[in-house]
Amino acid sequence: MKNYLLTFLFTAPLFMISSLINAQGIDFEAADWESVKAKAKDSNKPIFVDTYASWCEPCKWMDNNTFSKAEVGAFFKENYISYKLDIEKGEGVDFAKKYRVTSYPTLLYFDAEGELVHRIIGAYKAEDLITKSKEALLPENQIYTLQKQFETEKDNPAFLKKYAEALKRVGEDYTYIADVYIDLVGMEALKEAEHFDVLEHCINNYNHRAYHYVVANKSDFITSLGIDRVDSYLDAAFNIRCYEIIENGSSQVVIRDFLQEVKQILPDRVEYFKTRIDFYSKRGDERRDYRLARKYEKHCKDAKSLNGIARYMLDVYGKSKTQLNAALEWVDRAILLEESIATLETKALILLALEDREAALEVANKQLELSKKENKYIKETEALIAQIKGE
Repeated sequence: MKNYLLTFLFTAPLFMISSLINAQGIDFEAADWESVKAKAKDSNKPIFVDTYASWCEPCKWMDNNTFSKAEVGAFFKENYISYKLDIEKGEGVDFAKKYRVTSYPTLLYFDAEGELVHRIIGAYKAEDLITKSKEALLPENQIYTLQKQFETEKDNPAFLKKYAEALKRVGEDYTYIADVYIDLVGMEALKEAEHFDVLEHCINNYNHRAYHYVVANKSDFITSLGIDRVDSYLDAAFNIRCYEIIENGSSQVVIRDFLQEVKQILPDRVEYFKTRIDFYSKRGDERRDYRLARKYEKHCKDAKSLNGIARYMLDVYGKSKTQLNAALEWVDRAILLEESIATLETKALILLALEDREAALEVANKQLELSKKENKYIKETEALIAQIKGE
């Protein structure tokens, strides 16, 4: 049997071999859009469309790492008619205009009648794409289905919350729905936990009227919700703005104005944001990076920040014992705050770089337990364990 298979592979036409390989992943329809819609209608299956551009690196990554996976192919074969379309060629140009495709990859979901019901944007790993595509099968998650319900349900706070969260999940503008929600329930009601949820999930701009209301009535919000929750909310908006400042390489004037705004609302966080901006903006050599990191980590009170600088030191200076030991100290503090897949992975990698394979394996096994519990990054964690073992 084995010899027959080898003979077949070496003598079969090239296109047949290609079909065998591609059969492991998504079997995209080799037809035009109208034919795809007709097939979907006949089979009563929804349609999945991957819109891409030939130069798009995340699109290529999806092709090689997600669409090619057997489990992805099996899921889409069972649940969808799948179609792939270059939006810069042929019918893709008009398709992109009609369905507002402006970034890539954009993944579109249509019902069996060819009506757009949902979209997501970005590149996803296999398990994440399957999860999101399962969600797209349910009307209660479909953003365009919810959009149609908006006019009749806009006086229903529960619907508005669900709609805003659905829009946020897929990268669509959701703040206007939050504004409708706030107008409906009133500012005073935001002190209640169920309504404050909307602020936490949807209002992350410290110039927003609701944010200013929380600042002006901070003591009342703390009485109702607790200081940790309120401070965490107020802090989150500044974290987002700080990230934008770092990414944009903002001027000293912009940074000074930002820190002044922090001082007015969260005076005890000024040094955190100042040292964070310095660390991510002024890096350049090992000695300076270490000095800046030491200043920054003193003000880090959350696991994500500590894990971030530990991972940076590992990735950039992974052969320096001084940097690695400092990174180990920071990730240990991060784990005390939040034992997560990310923090455990960083610690395992640092220990591996320090050539302590036994300790690295112990941490990685703990990471695997957590990965299985959360059903996330299981294969990646298993690969890390194999790397530690030298397999």
